Amino acid sequence: MSLMIDVFDYDDFRLFLKAACEEQRKESKRFSLRHFAELAGFNSSGYMTMVMKGERNLSPSSISKISEAFKMSRQQSEYFEALVLCNQAKDPKESDYYRERLQRLKLTSRMVFDDLPSGLKDFSSLTVSVPKDCLDEFGERVREFRDDVMTWLNSQSGQYDEVFQMSMQFCPANSKDQR
Repeated sequence: MSLMIDVFDYDDFRLFLKAACEEQRKESKRFSLRHFAELAGFNSSGYMTMVMKGERNLSPSSISKISEAFKMSRQQSEYFEALVLCNQAKDPKESDYYRERLQRLKLTSRMVFDDLPSGLKDFSSLTVSVPKDCLDEFGERVREFRDDVMTWLNSQSGQYDEVFQMSMQFCPANSKDQR
């Protein structure tokens, strides 16, 4: 079952779920929360009702099951997951982290990358554990890589007729208390 509503238009996952289920009810008279629960692989049809009422939270596996049941794209699934984690966050710093992630995901969702040939796009990220005594060298290696790419590009001959963006971040992903 695919969706017509856009998950990127929501900042509350419970409202999104209610709207998505209502849309499905309008599309198919056979749709019910019981049917959706079965499709998503939940043991209880009451689980979705409790989640939408705010009586239960979603686990990571439940987030995946819902994304799959609604046939969300990778970007939609990532946004939905971040939305759930943001809404369920108990710590303000965690909530802020996911709010920023939602903004980035929403921005990239509006870009038309799906129509680009696969050789013209490469999205990836890497989260690593780094010993404190290696932080300076790690940061330097990131800067060297960026400089090497620019040096190589500047050495190329020919007309520069394409513009690409390459983003790299080097910042802590853990809270200040954990550092």
